[in-house]
Amino acid sequence: MKELEQFLLDRAIEHDSPTLLFNLAREYLMAAKVLRRGVLILAKMVGTARKAAADLTSQFVGHLLTTEVRADLERMLVVDAGLGKTRLEWLVTPARDASTTSVKTEIDKLTWLRAIDAHQMDVSVLPNERRRFLAQVARRSTNQGLGWRKERKFPILLALAVPTPADQRVGLAEQLARPRRQMVAVVL
Repeated sequence: MKELEQFLLDRAIEHDSPTLLFNLAREYLMAAKVLRRGVLILAKMVGTARKAAADLTSQFVGHLLTTEVRADLERMLVVDAGLGKTRLEWLVTPARDASTTSVKTEIDKLTWLRAIDAHQMDVSVLPNERRRFLAQVARRSTNQGLGWRKERKFPILLALAVPTPADQRVGLAEQLARPRRQMVAVVL
């Protein structure tokens, strides 16, 4: 059963869906030709694996969660008077159109994330699927819901704040476009 527990933990780090984990455990047991365990035992094992994956995630990013970073992440859950909403809600609200106001808002978001040094945090120890899952939890959660998670909210908020490779490509595109814009300005 230790092999099954390790198998589930390895899968839970990447996929948090209880149904998927249950089906993977069932298939693992069938492939190993083990008599099927009771449904409740498998369900408990899946729950244990999910909790262990959350604990492991906290351990992986624990070195990044300094007092300053925690304070910055906590501020994401507090209503900002200038915005009229929480930074979390502001960050997850997508641009509605390609207007200059929308572009400026997106640049303001990136500027704020850079101000808290999110672009310098290395969360590559987390599997991409886990980071994607945590960021999705942050996008779907309310600030109150995340507040109730106590210490478990920090990896979730961190996954949302740290730029993904797609965000880094946007930064690279900006750097490549900058000299061209400067050349155009000189010509005009």
